Amino acid sequence: MNIKQIEEKIAQYEAKLQRKENYVARKGGKKVIKTKPIAGHLAKYYREEIAKLTNEKKYVEQKSQIHDVPWNQVYFEQNQIKVMFNSKYSLPFPFQPSRKSFEYIKPYLNRINLPPLEVTIRGREILKIDNLEYFSQVVEMLNFKTRIEGYLREGQPQSISTIISCLDTLSNKAIKELLSLQNKGQYLSHLCDIQASEFKIIPVPELFIYANSLKEEDTFIFTVENGDNVQLIWESVNFARATFVFNVDQKSYLDKLYTVFGYIISPERHKRTSLRELIPQTEAIKVIQHDNFEEWKLKITNV
Repeated sequence: MNIKQIEEKIAQYEAKLQRKENYVARKGGKKVIKTKPIAGHLAKYYREEIAKLTNEKKYVEQKSQIHDVPWNQVYFEQNQIKVMFNSKYSLPFPFQPSRKSFEYIKPYLNRINLPPLEVTIRGREILKIDNLEYFSQVVEMLNFKTRIEGYLREGQPQSISTIISCLDTLSNKAIKELLSLQNKGQYLSHLCDIQASEFKIIPVPELFIYANSLKEEDTFIFTVENGDNVQLIWESVNFARATFVFNVDQKSYLDKLYTVFGYIISPERHKRTSLRELIPQTEAIKVIQHDNFEEWKLKITNV
């Protein structure tokens, strides 16, 4: 029990102890109903229970511990969470941004290898989440991922701009840290370094058909300034896949971003092949292979 539950139980026993019981007495040869405090074994039982609960309350008040809770032991509910520790779930902890739907994409959290949640627990009660700001950022990323899932698989009517707007509260620093981008190889690390600060790094799952089933890989859209234009750089964590660079005018940046994002998450077959076929027809699309890091860097700079 948590502190509040123990106090409520003590109050119930104290109320019972103060309750009067009726008994029949004789006065002037007549029977009258009188009351007296509860006594005997029942009163003794109530006092013993109050003493036990008081000791338990002191124990719970004094004993709090910080637990590192892995994400597969965080249980998301609507507007609250629970965590598992010592093979038991905690009491609910109010957290307004939490959604039950996050349960369906917890494998995504395991895949991006996040550090654990730091939770201070007393009894079964969560007193605080020590890295709450970090937790809030993870929840924002989950919200973004849930919107994508809804757009793709559940037919929810929402625009690409609505999905991307979920990232508005996340800084590029938070996105890089949450997704460990600078630890995913030198190519992604370099793109993090040259990312234009006024634009957002956009995580985008690349969907493709393989063996008649829908698969996905983690990819990202980076933005680099290039004079009056900007470059949308599409990079995958799978470095067997080439880098694609889209040159766009700053005025049409959002429209082009939404187009590229929507294309990447579409289940259309042979997307990369189709883009390659467009290259002879336009200067707006370039492709760079990961053959040599220094050559790749030079080409990124000179596109």
